[in-house]
Amino acid sequence: LYYLAKFQNYKKKVEAEINHVFPEKINQLTLEKIQEILDFDKIQNLNLTKCFVKEVLRLHPISSVLDRTCLKEFQYKKFKFPKYT
Repeated sequence: LYYLAKFQNYKKKVEAEINHVFPEKINQLTLEKIQEILDFDKIQNLNLTKCFVKEVLRLHPISSVLDRTCLKEFQYKKFKFPKYT
């Protein structure tokens, strides 16, 4: 949402794409009707939206570090890993 607010030109393009693919006014529908409208094929047509989300995730990945702890002493070739490191 931050990047949509920061880049208003993309916000307008993404909004126009969503309105084109989903012409129904979603804020006026019930949850059941929204679930009927949202289908995989329509979501696949949101190319600009998909690219925008991928770019945001590239800039700010969900997890950039995978932290692991050795629960017991371990040796791999010449490397020795003490417990809890």
